Amino acid sequence: MPDTPDLQQSVAELEGMGFRVRLAPLLEAGRHRWWSAARPDEIVEEFNGLPRDPEVRAIVAYDGGQTVFGYLDLIDFDAIRADAKPILGYSVRRLPSRALRHLCALGL
Repeated sequence: MPDTPDLQQSVAELEGMGFRVRLAPLLEAGRHRWWSAARPDEIVEEFNGLPRDPEVRAIVAYDGGQTVFGYLDLIDFDAIRADAKPILGYSVRRLPSRALRHLCALGL
């Protein structure tokens, strides 16, 4: 796990509630591209894999950020519609949830 105290605390809190936490690879320590973890195409590739993974039952964004504007149109809404699961975030990270409500009629 990256040596980030707030991430470690977040993982501990979720595990303390009984959830099993699996960190996405882009959370590797030292990964960055300007203010983001990676290029938008790398982020959306990872993000699109999460709804398709039957072991993933919720997606919790570690941070917000304007990077979402670079991949919002690349999100696989069909995969999300096929296996709807909670997607939690804050700041502009809420944009995918708003798009999901509109495009997938998930009632989020």
